[in-house]
Amino acid sequence: SQDRSLNNQTEMESFLEWNFSSICAHLLLLCNEEDSCWILLQFASLPVVHFCVDLVGQLLNTACPPVAQLIRDHEIDLSHILQPWFSTLFTSQFTNCHFLFAFWDILFTEGPIFLVQFTIGLFITESQELSLSLTDNDSATVYNTLSELPSKTLSFDDDHWWNVQEIMLNRLRLIWKSGKNVCNQVPNISNLLFNYSKQALPQESQNNQAKHFKQTALMMRLHDAIIALKDHFQSYN
Repeated sequence: SQDRSLNNQTEMESFLEWNFSSICAHLLLLCNEEDSCWILLQFASLPVVHFCVDLVGQLLNTACPPVAQLIRDHEIDLSHILQPWFSTLFTSQFTNCHFLFAFWDILFTEGPIFLVQFTIGLFITESQELSLSLTDNDSATVYNTLSELPSKTLSFDDDHWWNVQEIMLNRLRLIWKSGKNVCNQVPNISNLLFNYSKQALPQESQNNQAKHFKQTALMMRLHDAIIALKDHFQSYN
């Protein structure tokens, strides 16, 4: 009875971690209601946010000492920065749907471990810039800068997405690779996190990711074309 109560409590805490309204609103742009529901339930069944925040905090000290020291010096609670990122699957940071869905392609292929890999990689690639720009700033400025780091690092003009698509996706892959190299040094990290395992061969995995990128880009082009066609006919009514 006590074990069942603890399990129920864990499931409830996991459920409350998520910002379902934001995630679901974006899922419905690509999926029907049933598929969106099952995707949400899959993530809701895992205490992803809590474990990801804890793991990033543990890895940051060795993976990126300058940023870890900056956070300690200003007595910033890292969970307050990471919680909004993970609980919304970064919808709070990436306002461009084309880029967000490319980001989700990797997330849904790799599993929740990708959240940790990307976050660690982001801090590593931006550590020098953060150290130089935030040296003499107050804690509020440091906190706000770190909170907006994904959106600022991967920012671009929404009207020119198709012109910068490859540049932004390559930058995303570079950040991910930096964090992935760090996480790969932790034995059985995927099993420590959510017991998520993937059996695909490396080359097969890369081919699948490339296929997902192309499929999502095609669906977003189709979505934009349908909206443009609707607006065209409405303008003549």
